[in-house]
Amino acid sequence: MSECFSRISSRTAPDRNSRARKFVNSGVTLQVVLSGIGLPEGIKKMKSIRTLRCWDMQKSLLEDIKGLGELTNLTELDLSTYQDVCLTLEQEDALVSSIGTLRDLKRLFLDWECRCSDPDSQMDSLHDPPPRLEELYLPNWQLIRVPKWIGELCCLQMLGLQVLHLSSDEVRVLGELPS
Repeated sequence: MSECFSRISSRTAPDRNSRARKFVNSGVTLQVVLSGIGLPEGIKKMKSIRTLRCWDMQKSLLEDIKGLGELTNLTELDLSTYQDVCLTLEQEDALVSSIGTLRDLKRLFLDWECRCSDPDSQMDSLHDPPPRLEELYLPNWQLIRVPKWIGELCCLQMLGLQVLHLSSDEVRVLGELPS
């Protein structure tokens, strides 16, 4: 049975419930942890979420992956798949597009358990990464090369990734990151 955990209820309040609306608009930090269900339908309406952790991303609808880009208050985003399943290229493309709009994101953790070196990986297409990103973890992505945009992360403090082949230029880019 699917389980959904959250420190504070993340369900959007019906219009008739003004106390719940006031709570959502009060600036309280919301953290949502989802397991076994993918992203909830209509996640783009959950504008107050600051931290989102979701396992079983492969169960998420394409529309909801695109909706992540509207969660402009997100500062932490942890997404994983489960049981050796990867996202489709279409899902991955939507995710990369959404991540590019999250300007306040400080922590990004993407873990696809079966990630294999895919020459069509969409991670290279993230041309405008979140400028405030401090932590980036791509533990099982097995990238063919270091994505070019990593050199633009001037606030980066923690980096975890697997790269199959490093050129001297890529080593230099990593060496120029702030320590």
